[in-house]
Amino acid sequence: MKGKLVALFASVAFLNGCATNLVQLPNFWPIEQEKEEEVVEPEKVEVVSTNGIGEDYTDDIPITQTAQTPETQYIALPRRTNRYRADYVHKDVSDYAEQLTIELIHNLNGIKADARVGVASFVDFDFQLKRATPLGNQLAESFITELQAFGISVVDFKATGNVQVGTDGDFVFSREASELASQQELEYVLSGTLRHNERGVFVNARIISLPHRRVVAAGKTFIPQVVIESSIPDYSLVAL
Repeated sequence: MKGKLVALFASVAFLNGCATNLVQLPNFWPIEQEKEEEVVEPEKVEVVSTNGIGEDYTDDIPITQTAQTPETQYIALPRRTNRYRADYVHKDVSDYAEQLTIELIHNLNGIKADARVGVASFVDFDFQLKRATPLGNQLAESFITELQAFGISVVDFKATGNVQVGTDGDFVFSREASELASQQELEYVLSGTLRHNERGVFVNARIISLPHRRVVAAGKTFIPQVVIESSIPDYSLVAL
């Protein structure tokens, strides 16, 4: 009987040993342990202030660190300018005066066919409106020709009424008020303003009724600088 009990205990011990060995077998596919994130405790900053009674107190203010992004750098590009200049320009200032006259005649309103119209110099668009330039005078001369071609009765108030003969030539025009008629029988006058920029000149023209100061026609155009320089070489030095 004792022998059977000893054999039984030995079997149980053997089985327990096998189970123990099975449990203790090495793991051939090890599982990586997750790394614990480091917790950064907020930095404590001591702030001393008064609570209105005169007593000081301290607060623990957490400071959070934010990632700094690199600054965006910008490159300043030079401004593009149109420096093209044609060697030959087939247009003249008078061509733009002709086009503008067509627009004025098309917009003409309430003017008699035999109305007397004078043409004054075009002036720079500034605070005084009294600065005449070679371009403004040339436009005025061109408009005299263009209005006459359309059948408008143009009065040249710069004519003195007589011919002054001199060694340098014979003159009939003058800008001296003493040499001109004291009263000009004009009903309308054509004039306008000039506005400059780096590309050319904007021209605003209008026909005005002198007794009523009413605008009976208006028009505008743009003359490129290259056309002006071809017609008046020194204009850029005078007007700009």
